[in-house]
Amino acid sequence: MAAGLTPFLIATRGWGVLWHLPAALAVVAIMAIFTSGMAMIFAGANVPFRDLQELIVVIFLVWFYATPVLYPPALVTSSTEPVVALLGKIAQANPMSWFVQLFRTATYGTVRVAPGAAGADGLHFVTTGPQLPDPELFALATATAFITFALGYVLFNRLALTFAKEI
Repeated sequence: MAAGLTPFLIATRGWGVLWHLPAALAVVAIMAIFTSGMAMIFAGANVPFRDLQELIVVIFLVWFYATPVLYPPALVTSSTEPVVALLGKIAQANPMSWFVQLFRTATYGTVRVAPGAAGADGLHFVTTGPQLPDPELFALATATAFITFALGYVLFNRLALTFAKEI
């Protein structure tokens, strides 16, 4: 996939995107660590709590739509409506949003609402070129990934002692 993605990014964003691809790969690596930790948490909890298996599908569906993958974060964070502003705060607190934002910044750039963009046909967005991700957000996402992995590892190993009895 990367072999097909890189020529597309070069064609649409220019050669400068190559300088930011190592940052995108670092984000993918820390996201894999976070995902491994979450997998250990859910896998360990799934054995003693069998009904959690059905609930996990719903949890992941809600989590997916709470993560700005299909829409730019500026769509919900720039709104003045109270309900949408609350959804924007929830989306900003979502750890997966941090990973998506870091990856999106390194590969595509950032999306912002254009100044004076509240026209009759809706909001207008401005996209910048690829750039290095925010170091503070990168450090926060990295710390969250390692804490989640350590928590998942400890929880899974503690619960693994009773797996044979539960099954």
